[in-house]
This record gives sequence, C-alpha cells and structure tokens, in this order.
Amino acid sequence: MNYLKKDFLEACRWLADEHNVILTEYKPKDEKPPKPFDPKRYIRFFEHPWLIPEARKFLFEERKLDPRVVAWSRLSSYKDRNGVPWLTIPYFDRERNLIGVQNRNLVKGAEPRFRFPHKAETFLYNQPVLNRLHPGDTLFISEGCTDCFAMLSAGKKAIAIPSATLLNPKTAKLLKALDNELSIRFEMWPDSDGPGDRLFLQLKEVLPEIVRHQLPMGCKDFSDYYLLTKRNETS
Repeated sequence: MNYLKKDFLEACRWLADEHNVILTEYKPKDEKPPKPFDPKRYIRFFEHPWLIPEARKFLFEERKLDPRVVAWSRLSSYKDRNGVPWLTIPYFDRERNLIGVQNRNLVKGAEPRFRFPHKAETFLYNQPVLNRLHPGDTLFISEGCTDCFAMLSAGKKAIAIPSATLLNPKTAKLLKALDNELSIRFEMWPDSDGPGDRLFLQLKEVLPEIVRHQLPMGCKDFSDYYLLTKRNETS
C-alpha cells in the first residue's frame, strides 16, 4: 500500500494480478448470473488467429518467442471498446477441444491484468502436449502461460499452472497418472518468490521425484531467464 500509494483493496487486486490469482468480485443480488462458458462463442477467434501490432510487439519483440510456438498455441488478440489491447490465450483439452480462455491485458501496469470467462476451465495450460509424451520424457511445469511459451520456445515440452496459489486437485490427479503410466521426468524452474516456492512444495507432494532448477540472480521467472539466454546468444 505504501510503496504503490494504493488503498487496501487496490493493493490486494495488484498482488492478485501479479501472481495470477483469480479474485471473485462482488456482484449485486439483482444482477443476472453470468452464463456458463460456451466454447462455440469463442472457437472462431482461434480458427484464424489474428495478432494486432501490440500483440506482435509483446510476443516477438519483448518476449522473443518462436513464431512456431505462437502458431501452435493459437494465440489471438483484439482491442476492446475502450481501445485496450488484449492477448487471447485458448485452453484446450488433450483432444484439442476448447475448454477455456484467458485474456491478458497488454498495457503495462494496467488493471485488471487478466480476464477469464465465467466457468472456463483454466486449471492446466497446454494439455495437447501430453499426447506427445513418450516413456521417460521430460515434462517441464511452469507458472503461468507466458513462462510456458518461453519454455516451448526453448525447445522444451511444457505445461503451465495458471495460479501459483493453489494446485488444483484435477491437475494433481492428471500429473500423478502421467507419472505412473509413463515414468515422466518432471522438472520446474519456480519463480523467485514465495508463491513459486509454495507451488513447488505442493507439486513435490504429488511428484516426489520432481527436479527443481534455480534461476540465476536477477531473474524473477523463466521468461526472464529465457530472455537472458537469447541476449547471450546474440552478444
């Protein structure tokens, strides 16, 4: 509150956005309940993805992502009625059926940072990669989609847990089944913060053999580390 000159509620929202925590906002009693997530309303956005200039700048100039990863992920974008640019990230199940959508605000420091349609399933990102696993393969677990894009761009098979605050039981069950069926080697680069440490410890309870990597000094997440390696390659 003191550092950012925000009141209590604004500070809580800022912390939630920074750590991908989904907050339930107050809704008046007389307001109609939101409709459940309907994939048919959104699937057309990802059949022919469109990247506006702000999205291209974020993905290719700022994040240095591999265009093949962006194409695989079916990322799209748009501007809302107020002219705010958003990156639209589809969540697919293992059979490539759309089950959820995450919208990321491309204006730095703007709130809210993320938006999710009501009842969208966003507990585990990049499930289709699970069908490409073979016995003994290594699967990287990242915090958030952006880190996952960086890992994929680095040539790694990766999935993402959107929120570092809670390991969804459905995700834990799926990962445990993979471990039992294919003897997958799980690895992780936790964010350099408290939520990252807690998420790793939760995963450690489900996957006792998971390998932890330490980020270099000055890197807060894998995306920072990926950008560091890209800069070293060009220098």
